[in-house]
Amino acid sequence: DRIAFSYLCSPTDIFTAPDEVVKCSREKYNALSFSSLFRPWLNPLSGGRFFTPNFAPDSNIVDCVIMQQGPNYALAKRIQHWRAIIMREKGYIVSSNIAPASRTESVMKQKLLKAAYDGSAYFDINIFDPKTANSLMTLLLLHDVCNPRAGEHIKHPFDLFSDGCCHGGMWRNPHRARSITEIAAVLNLMNQYKGPALFVCGLLYGAARTSRSARLTSKI
Repeated sequence: DRIAFSYLCSPTDIFTAPDEVVKCSREKYNALSFSSLFRPWLNPLSGGRFFTPNFAPDSNIVDCVIMQQGPNYALAKRIQHWRAIIMREKGYIVSSNIAPASRTESVMKQKLLKAAYDGSAYFDINIFDPKTANSLMTLLLLHDVCNPRAGEHIKHPFDLFSDGCCHGGMWRNPHRARSITEIAAVLNLMNQYKGPALFVCGLLYGAARTSRSARLTSKI
């Protein structure tokens, strides 16, 4: 019996993307869209923090790291990738698929992170239901372990992760994931609390009009 190793990769990490994915992302970046109307001034004003291109020129490296997860998380994922590559090089069966971002209980407990996940739909990023993600990753695991021809077409060690990955749209997105996370959260919260927001705006507008009228009356 052969020993198999299985690792579940996080979507918020750094990977190499296929050429067709990189091309798709760049075409979306150059196309006219809602975000393209704000990007020319919001990106420079934020120091490149918002609406950053998903891929640098002449690069197929996709950086989906979320800084709030911290360096320990990033290092743990590097160790995981190294082990997967080494074990496959030694001839073992290795399944190391990228799981999609999911609405897990731990994520949904954090209000801002939940808002970012809920608002990701504004940028064509799909957040999976945990049960759907579990079923999908189980099927991919069974395929990798039980299919004797699985992974035959992998030419580069990093292809082990990008082959058949479930990025949920993060890779084909025109913008780097962390450069739209905060904007997605704001858009979601604005939509969620649009009633109170409009009420507050109305009060501010009314107060401004009253103040202006009072100044005009005093001048008269």
